[in-house]
Amino acid sequence: MVSTAIDSAAALKDLIKQYLERRGYKTSEGVKLTGKSGTEHTFDILAKRDAGFVSHSIGVAVLPDGDEKTRINFLHTCANRGYDVGLSGTIIITVSPSARMRSVWLSIST
Repeated sequence: MVSTAIDSAAALKDLIKQYLERRGYKTSEGVKLTGKSGTEHTFDILAKRDAGFVSHSIGVAVLPDGDEKTRINFLHTCANRGYDVGLSGTIIITVSPSARMRSVWLSIST
């Protein structure tokens, strides 16, 4: 496995966008969709692919910096808005992992 360090969320977002486009997805940034609840949701990137009789849609979100509670609330919000608008999946981007994620990574890599 090849690993590359990505310094910014913008660079990582662009990399994911290119990856999805190479796999036949049409991507748009800053898309606003109204969910079943009537609430309008904004996605950093929305990727759609029509596979004939089935359509796939993936939302991409950048996890904000902040304390653990803020980050966990954001993850719940992403799951809820993905469900509300009927996404097939969601990709969460983070450049600065939480302390817990760092300690797990360090214990695995040592």
